[in-house]
Amino acid sequence: MRILFVLPRLHPNQHAWCQALTDAGHEVCYLVAQQQPNVEDYSCATPTLAEQQPAPWWWRWPVSAYLKLTAGKVRPNLIAWPKRAALVAYLRATNPDVVIVREATLPLSFAVLRYCQEHQVPTLLYTQYPLEVTDSWTIRLLRWWGLAPAVRITPNRLNREHTEQIATNTHYVPLVSDWPVIPIRRSNPSSPINILCVAKYASRRKRHGDLIRALSQLPNQERYHLTFIGNGKDARPAYWDQLHALARTCGVAAQITWLEDIDPTQVEQYFRAADVFVLPSAHEAFAISPIQALNCGVPVIVTDTSGGQSNVTNGKNGYVIPTGDVAALADRIVEVTKNPAVREQMAAHALAFYEAHLTPQRFLAHITPLLKRVTTQPE
Repeated sequence: MRILFVLPRLHPNQHAWCQALTDAGHEVCYLVAQQQPNVEDYSCATPTLAEQQPAPWWWRWPVSAYLKLTAGKVRPNLIAWPKRAALVAYLRATNPDVVIVREATLPLSFAVLRYCQEHQVPTLLYTQYPLEVTDSWTIRLLRWWGLAPAVRITPNRLNREHTEQIATNTHYVPLVSDWPVIPIRRSNPSSPINILCVAKYASRRKRHGDLIRALSQLPNQERYHLTFIGNGKDARPAYWDQLHALARTCGVAAQITWLEDIDPTQVEQYFRAADVFVLPSAHEAFAISPIQALNCGVPVIVTDTSGGQSNVTNGKNGYVIPTGDVAALADRIVEVTKNPAVREQMAAHALAFYEAHLTPQRFLAHITPLLKRVTTQPE
């Protein structure tokens, strides 16, 4: 089966999906609105960048005005318009058996969905809001017009027992990691305790500052070392400078390593070296990094406004904390790392959870029936 993904960009969370589908005998293609080669993994598939032009005024002005009113950032892929002739030529040449669209309201996605409607190509809608949440009014409106896919898939769910919502035709399909499973690393009481956070420097909602403040509140803080991995510092230089100033003010600048634009194929080594993974974001739709941490047997700490918190069982493979609660974050870091036996026990639970729920095999078990369903019973 030839599967075409239409995405804003080829995010690293797509790699394991692509590899699993390819290994299962499918052909996977990607059409994207933008590329960031320095942080994207093309080892499984190289995306095709859609030919685009400035959107017409009747689209660009309302979108820009709405985003300014809601304090949203005007992303280039929201006000770029695909060139129809080039898009049609690409879709005809690719001739997909099924199209999986991310963010149906993007101009590129909308144009592809129109083509699929005209040529009766089966489609799936991929989102990251929870399984149990009703579709937005824009998606419902597009469905009323016959443009948005009738079937939605999401890796996000509020209850780990839920796998589908029949009323809304929504199905759980996990994001997964495909790094090798290796034995849990033994803790050395005399070694530094490594905290890892993977979060874009261009986004304030990642709340890097909460983790810096928590580091300054840890007992025996000189034993801890924090590594940030991210990208985009040049997009928000003032925020970048504020974070470094905060680290100096808190007296922990020497205990922090800032890494930028790490090759996706090299990220695994930093997870393997971590004792605990922390993602302190506010309103994180869904992140692949906690799943990668579990894959490496690393306990995770996430916030209660992060997607994927159903993958965390408090006291077992990590903790869920209130967003912005620095004291709670510091306490939980101590709980995970207070002695080697506790860390190793939580690490074992983390790896066991990964093997039970978040492997490529689990992804295929969920996606394969849906692919068969939409291609044998087109919408």
